[in-house]
Amino acid sequence: MADFKWLENLPPERKEEELKKHINQLRREIKSKEEEINEAEGLLARAQEDVRVLESIEVPKAKPISSDFVEMRTAPKTKEPLEEMLDEAVVEERHRVEEMAQMPMQQIYQSIKEIYNEQAVQKEVYKKQEELYLLQRAIDKKKEDIDKGEYSPTEKAEHLMSASERMVKSMYKN
Repeated sequence: MADFKWLENLPPERKEEELKKHINQLRREIKSKEEEINEAEGLLARAQEDVRVLESIEVPKAKPISSDFVEMRTAPKTKEPLEEMLDEAVVEERHRVEEMAQMPMQQIYQSIKEIYNEQAVQKEVYKKQEELYLLQRAIDKKKEDIDKGEYSPTEKAEHLMSASERMVKSMYKN
Protein backbone atom coordinates (compact mmCIF):
# COMPACT_ATOMS: atom_id res chain seq x y z
CA MET A 1 0.00 0.00 0.00
CA ALA A 2 1.35 3.41 -0.94
CA ASP A 3 2.01 6.09 1.65
CA PHE A 4 0.30 9.35 0.69
CA LYS A 5 1.07 11.30 3.87
CA TRP A 6 3.30 13.60 1.84
CA LEU A 7 0.12 14.97 0.19
CA GLU A 8 -1.57 16.09 3.44
CA ASN A 9 0.01 19.53 3.62
CA LEU A 10 -0.40 20.39 -0.08
CA PRO A 11 -3.11 22.77 -1.32
CA PRO A 12 -5.98 21.02 -3.17
CA GLU A 13 -4.87 22.15 -6.66
CA ARG A 14 -1.33 20.91 -6.10
CA LYS A 15 -2.62 17.71 -4.50
CA GLU A 16 -4.76 17.01 -7.59
CA GLU A 17 -1.80 17.69 -9.91
CA GLU A 18 0.55 15.45 -7.91
CA LEU A 19 -1.99 12.63 -7.75
CA LYS A 20 -2.50 12.78 -11.54
CA LYS A 21 1.27 12.61 -12.04
CA HIS A 22 1.51 9.69 -9.64
CA ILE A 23 -1.33 7.83 -11.37
CA ASN A 24 0.30 8.34 -14.78
CA GLN A 25 3.62 7.10 -13.42
CA LEU A 26 1.92 4.00 -12.01
CA ARG A 27 0.25 3.36 -15.37
CA ARG A 28 3.61 3.59 -17.15
CA GLU A 29 5.10 1.15 -14.64
CA ILE A 30 2.19 -1.25 -15.12
CA LYS A 31 2.60 -1.09 -18.91
CA SER A 32 6.32 -1.75 -18.56
CA LYS A 33 5.70 -4.71 -16.26
CA GLU A 34 3.09 -6.10 -18.69
CA GLU A 35 5.68 -5.95 -21.47
CA GLU A 36 8.19 -7.75 -19.24
CA ILE A 37 5.58 -10.42 -18.46
CA ASN A 38 4.86 -10.91 -22.18
CA GLU A 39 8.57 -11.25 -22.93
CA ALA A 40 9.04 -13.69 -20.04
CA GLU A 41 6.07 -15.75 -21.22
CA GLY A 42 7.58 -15.93 -24.71
CA LEU A 43 10.91 -17.05 -23.27
CA LEU A 44 9.12 -19.61 -21.10
CA ALA A 45 7.31 -21.04 -24.11
CA ARG A 46 10.61 -21.26 -25.99
CA ALA A 47 12.28 -22.99 -23.03
CA GLN A 48 9.39 -25.45 -22.73
CA GLU A 49 9.70 -26.24 -26.44
CA ASP A 50 13.44 -26.79 -26.01
CA VAL A 51 12.77 -29.17 -23.12
CA ARG A 52 10.20 -31.05 -25.20
CA VAL A 53 12.68 -31.37 -28.08
CA LEU A 54 15.47 -32.53 -25.77
CA GLU A 55 13.24 -35.11 -24.15
CA SER A 56 12.26 -36.51 -27.54
CA ILE A 57 15.87 -36.98 -28.66
CA GLU A 58 17.28 -40.44 -28.19
CA VAL A 59 20.85 -40.12 -26.99
CA PRO A 60 23.20 -42.61 -28.68
CA LYS A 61 26.13 -44.10 -26.82
CA ALA A 62 29.40 -42.32 -27.52
CA LYS A 63 32.07 -44.40 -29.22
CA PRO A 64 35.71 -44.04 -28.27
CA ILE A 65 37.85 -42.23 -30.81
CA SER A 66 40.07 -44.50 -32.79
CA SER A 67 43.58 -43.16 -33.09
CA ASP A 68 43.82 -44.88 -36.49
CA PHE A 69 41.01 -42.72 -37.81
CA VAL A 70 42.72 -39.40 -37.20
CA GLU A 71 45.06 -38.68 -40.06
CA MET A 72 48.43 -37.62 -38.80
CA ARG A 73 50.60 -36.04 -41.42
CA THR A 74 54.10 -34.84 -41.01
CA ALA A 75 55.13 -31.97 -43.17
CA PRO A 76 58.32 -32.32 -45.19
CA LYS A 77 61.15 -30.18 -43.89
CA THR A 78 61.21 -28.21 -47.16
CA LYS A 79 57.86 -26.54 -46.54
CA GLU A 80 57.55 -22.94 -45.48
CA PRO A 81 56.54 -22.28 -41.85
CA LEU A 82 53.10 -20.96 -42.92
CA GLU A 83 52.41 -24.10 -44.95
CA GLU A 84 53.40 -26.22 -41.95
CA MET A 85 51.07 -24.24 -39.72
CA LEU A 86 48.25 -24.69 -42.23
CA ASP A 87 48.83 -28.44 -42.38
CA GLU A 88 48.77 -28.64 -38.60
CA ALA A 89 45.58 -26.59 -38.45
CA VAL A 90 43.86 -28.89 -40.96
CA VAL A 91 44.84 -31.98 -38.97
CA GLU A 92 43.73 -30.36 -35.71
CA GLU A 93 40.38 -29.35 -37.24
CA ARG A 94 39.76 -32.89 -38.45
CA HIS A 95 40.59 -34.17 -34.98
CA ARG A 96 38.20 -31.70 -33.32
CA VAL A 97 35.40 -32.58 -35.77
CA GLU A 98 35.90 -36.25 -34.94
CA GLU A 99 35.79 -35.55 -31.22
CA MET A 100 32.64 -33.47 -31.58
CA ALA A 101 31.00 -36.09 -33.76
CA GLN A 102 31.36 -38.51 -30.85
CA MET A 103 29.40 -36.17 -28.56
CA PRO A 104 25.76 -37.03 -27.85
CA MET A 105 23.34 -35.11 -30.07
CA GLN A 106 21.82 -33.45 -27.02
CA GLN A 107 25.19 -31.91 -26.14
CA ILE A 108 25.71 -30.73 -29.74
CA TYR A 109 22.23 -29.18 -29.72
CA GLN A 110 22.89 -27.44 -26.39
CA SER A 111 26.20 -26.01 -27.65
CA ILE A 112 24.59 -24.67 -30.81
CA LYS A 113 21.72 -23.20 -28.78
CA GLU A 114 24.18 -21.37 -26.49
CA ILE A 115 25.97 -19.88 -29.50
CA TYR A 116 22.61 -18.91 -31.03
CA ASN A 117 21.53 -17.13 -27.83
CA GLU A 118 24.90 -15.34 -27.52
CA GLN A 119 24.54 -14.17 -31.12
CA ALA A 120 21.11 -12.69 -30.34
CA VAL A 121 22.61 -10.79 -27.40
CA GLN A 122 25.47 -9.53 -29.57
CA LYS A 123 22.96 -8.17 -32.10
CA GLU A 124 21.24 -6.23 -29.30
CA VAL A 125 24.60 -4.90 -28.09
CA TYR A 126 25.41 -3.74 -31.63
CA LYS A 127 22.06 -1.91 -31.87
CA LYS A 128 22.75 -0.20 -28.54
CA GLN A 129 26.26 0.79 -29.68
CA GLU A 130 24.79 2.25 -32.85
CA GLU A 131 22.23 4.20 -30.81
CA LEU A 132 24.97 5.39 -28.45
CA TYR A 133 26.97 6.65 -31.42
CA LEU A 134 23.96 8.55 -32.77
CA LEU A 135 23.28 10.08 -29.36
CA GLN A 136 26.91 11.21 -29.13
CA ARG A 137 26.53 12.81 -32.55
CA ALA A 138 23.38 14.60 -31.29
CA ILE A 139 25.42 16.07 -28.42
CA ASP A 140 28.10 17.16 -30.90
CA LYS A 141 25.39 18.85 -33.01
CA LYS A 142 24.04 20.68 -29.95
CA LYS A 143 27.57 21.88 -29.15
CA GLU A 144 27.95 23.16 -32.73
CA ASP A 145 24.62 24.98 -32.37
CA ILE A 146 25.89 26.54 -29.11
CA ASP A 147 29.06 27.73 -30.90
CA LYS A 148 26.93 29.24 -33.70
CA GLY A 149 24.66 30.92 -31.16
CA GLU A 150 21.64 28.94 -32.34
CA TYR A 151 21.12 27.16 -29.04
CA SER A 152 21.37 28.45 -25.49
CA PRO A 153 21.15 25.59 -23.02
CA THR A 154 19.92 26.07 -19.50
CA GLU A 155 22.27 25.39 -16.63
CA LYS A 156 20.58 22.01 -16.15
CA ALA A 157 20.93 21.19 -19.87
CA GLU A 158 24.66 22.05 -19.75
CA HIS A 159 25.06 19.78 -16.73
CA LEU A 160 23.20 16.94 -18.49
CA MET A 161 25.30 17.43 -21.62
CA SER A 162 28.52 17.19 -19.62
CA ALA A 163 27.31 14.14 -17.67
CA SER A 164 26.19 12.47 -20.90
CA GLU A 165 29.58 12.99 -22.50
CA ARG A 166 31.34 11.49 -19.46
CA MET A 167 29.07 8.44 -19.55
CA VAL A 168 29.67 7.93 -23.27
CA LYS A 169 33.44 8.20 -22.83
CA SER A 170 33.24 5.73 -19.97
CA MET A 171 31.28 3.25 -22.11
CA TYR A 172 33.72 3.55 -24.99
CA LYS A 173 36.61 2.74 -22.64
CA ASN A 174 34.93 -0.55 -21.72
